[in-house]
Amino acid sequence: MAATSLAPARLDFYDETYAARPTPTSFGAKMKVRTNFFQLQTGNLPRHIYVYSFSFPQINTRDVVNKNVKKELIRLVLLDQFFQSNGIRQDCFTEWNGMLVSLRELEVQPGANFSASTSRTFTVTWHNQSQPTIPVLLPVQIQRIHMLDKYDLKDYCEGTNFHDCSTLLSVLNVLARARATGQAPPITVKVGREKFFPLVQNPNHRWTSCGLEARTGHLSSVRAFKGGLAMNVHGVATAFITPQPLLQYLVAYEPAFRPRHPQTTLTSGNARNLDGDFKALAGQLQVRYMYAPPDPANPQPAALLPGGNGRLKRVNGFGLSARLQMFTHSTHGVISVENYFNRHVLPQNSRIQHPHLLVVDTGSATSQVWVPPELLWIEPHQPKRGMLRDTEMARMLSVAQRGPAANIINIESTLAPNGIFDTAFLAGAPRLMVTPTMKEVQASMLPCPSLVYAGGRQPQANSLSNGRWNIIGTQFAKAGHLNTLGVIDYGTGSAGSITGFQGLASALTTYGITSSGNRPMVREPAAGRPASTSLQTAYDNLQSKTGSLPVVLVVLPAAQGGQAVDDYATVKTWADTQAGVNTVCITSAKVLSLSDKGFLANIALKFNVKLGGENHRLNSNTYTPGTMIVGADVTHPSGGSVTHCPSIAAVVASCNAAGVTYPGSLRLQKSKQEMIGALDDMISERLIYWHRKNGKLPTDILFYRDGVSESQFAMVKRYELPGVLRGCDSAAAHCNVPDYKPRITIVVCDKRHHTRFFAPQNVAPNQRVHLDSHVNFKPGLLVEDDSIRSPYHFDFYLQSHRALQGTARPCHYFVIENGMNLSPMQLQRITFSLCWTFATALTPISYCAPAYYADRLAERGRCYLRPLLTLRYPGRPSDAQLLAGMANSAMATEDEKDEYVSGLIASGVGPWNTFWPALAAGRTNPQMLAIADTMFYI
Repeated sequence: MAATSLAPARLDFYDETYAARPTPTSFGAKMKVRTNFFQLQTGNLPRHIYVYSFSFPQINTRDVVNKNVKKELIRLVLLDQFFQSNGIRQDCFTEWNGMLVSLRELEVQPGANFSASTSRTFTVTWHNQSQPTIPVLLPVQIQRIHMLDKYDLKDYCEGTNFHDCSTLLSVLNVLARARATGQAPPITVKVGREKFFPLVQNPNHRWTSCGLEARTGHLSSVRAFKGGLAMNVHGVATAFITPQPLLQYLVAYEPAFRPRHPQTTLTSGNARNLDGDFKALAGQLQVRYMYAPPDPANPQPAALLPGGNGRLKRVNGFGLSARLQMFTHSTHGVISVENYFNRHVLPQNSRIQHPHLLVVDTGSATSQVWVPPELLWIEPHQPKRGMLRDTEMARMLSVAQRGPAANIINIESTLAPNGIFDTAFLAGAPRLMVTPTMKEVQASMLPCPSLVYAGGRQPQANSLSNGRWNIIGTQFAKAGHLNTLGVIDYGTGSAGSITGFQGLASALTTYGITSSGNRPMVREPAAGRPASTSLQTAYDNLQSKTGSLPVVLVVLPAAQGGQAVDDYATVKTWADTQAGVNTVCITSAKVLSLSDKGFLANIALKFNVKLGGENHRLNSNTYTPGTMIVGADVTHPSGGSVTHCPSIAAVVASCNAAGVTYPGSLRLQKSKQEMIGALDDMISERLIYWHRKNGKLPTDILFYRDGVSESQFAMVKRYELPGVLRGCDSAAAHCNVPDYKPRITIVVCDKRHHTRFFAPQNVAPNQRVHLDSHVNFKPGLLVEDDSIRSPYHFDFYLQSHRALQGTARPCHYFVIENGMNLSPMQLQRITFSLCWTFATALTPISYCAPAYYADRLAERGRCYLRPLLTLRYPGRPSDAQLLAGMANSAMATEDEKDEYVSGLIASGVGPWNTFWPALAAGRTNPQMLAIADTMFYI
């Protein structure tokens, strides 16, 4: 078993070398497209740009970490006479967090009084919230950290000097965002490093029912490409929390916080069930007191304050309930939070209304300040953390999605007069010349691959070019075998009539799935608790009547939201990890659709692939027959998960020359670790299975890595490539294959980017055939234009799917290693072809199938960990339970706790065997051996 405790050094993009940039090989129909990059020139900038850092003092013995406090201290420094004289201020720019960019060398300006090797202290007047009438003098230092030469970027873009230019690009981003960030009063709120949202929201996008509001904004990023610089601008959207009392928000977003009867409060038991929700919703929010803390000199209760007028604080942690949380007060001694506020803070006849809710800590790690949540007001302009529920996500999509034409107008408006990236403004003090219209770049439309079904039958070419084909009247390329259609009704006390499934039984036969005779149908109910027992009983009853059942249809009860996901996860966990049977799930409402030919085709696709069949194949493979194609991904715990919840790594790989069947391997690893720790084990498993199927090991490995961003490319090269090599050595030893050295190519599939492509302003008549009715490009758009690509590396953009809504997002493919020595045309043809082989789709998908399969397999692992990922899930362990067996857990680091919990869950010992029953059952994977070699996860 490979060690997963390795804590690799944190790398950035420039710490490794990658596959060299080849000469593009032209194929496909040529055309011009627009992209949301804007040409940027630095000719008006001085040659040297100076970067300084701010050093902030402690305030009230605490380090300054609050971004609003930093911004105010920087503002006060820039008001100093030194910056206000001689026009210095207009040549200074900041990101308002700790960096100052100057187009002048500050040290040589009149009155500077510091040098390049020393710092200067500016004294600013500060007013503490606790004593606003008493000014405090604070020293803030600046010191030079860089003198940058803009011509370093020229060398980089010309392809003559690959070096780390991230600092210079960061400086250009500060200049390019000067209007968005530097106006007084401010015109935007900044989220993260590059997203900007308006301060005033659209009233039509306020959702009072859940306490949120949708805002649309923009991001910008300056990038260095072959031949020059460009500024990427794109629209973004997120949900913000409406300013309101914290308790009101909790009740609006999660109605369980509302007592059943208006005149009552939550009981202690009900409140404890909601502790996880409370922490997930309130953690790290900026809040204001809705009361005035008693003055030590005159400790009398004060009146409550209107929302938004009290002291600004942050929710840094949580205690016990107000009734149980005790603390020591300098005057009142040991006292509960409830009694303290009732007796010494709130006005007479006012009392804490919700004493069973957790109190929040607005202090620090060494000096807690406990406050009941009903006395806190949420500060404006804060995005909601964590994932949205299905209802809110649907609302967000309706706000965020724009078609291509609307997107162009929206993006270019930001560079128009008074836009947040107004080009006239940028040409002024920041001295950046930005073209206000989108760049036009060269593109190609790739020909669709040829697909084949049984008997050599192929879909019509025009259907493929439109990105959609049907299989009615067609049989699968390789059909499976199913003697009996077994149906389990989950969550019901009795089975309904089986006659409604006759259409499905017939459809399976129509698409070529064979049986030993007339295919009988049997239906069994599965009700009662525990669910796994009732499901197993139903399955056993089916088998006693029909014999072995490799695939079972499970009818899920009608449910909404989280309950529907819970039911699905329960069934898949039982089927995969306990029963060892493939399942196809439909809801009870869909039983009525079993006469619909399209729906039946979709179900038949799933049945066949789980029976070991091949739904369709490429008519001619674009890669050599000895190539094993691999997909890999990692999924991480989301907001609301138990602390230290493990991440899940998945690897899938083709098992023959057809390249359409991808069994897979799953592993747990340390929470939120992106590097695949057990990659060598999983690659070895996939290679050994290939050897078992083919009698030899593959000559080539084409590895598609999903889920990593540009900053993690070096991690893939330095740590994961050696993991693949170790897996090859392990498999070679197991299979007794000496001197096994396959050629390895590793390609990252990057979907987390903001590049989009649009039709040119004037579309030639012969190019209209490549656009759909929404003016998105049809599948096959390839862009490898020099002006938006790296000068040094092998990368390209490929839009392989049909966009149903909004503007199509291409996948950015970046080659980490090219041991197979693939040309651009070879890799692009292979990659595009693989987008058409997803087993259960009748349309090309948005990125290549192996990477998509790895994502689906990792998501299946989340079903098994559902109790750890979901708030208020029955059987969810507490943090204390998870760490109960850890020696010296109180002294352990968070990293050590992550490692311990991932090992505990993976062990499958004791009460944890229901989450990940692998090692304890003598398996390396959680799925039962009976289905381990199938695509059970589809």
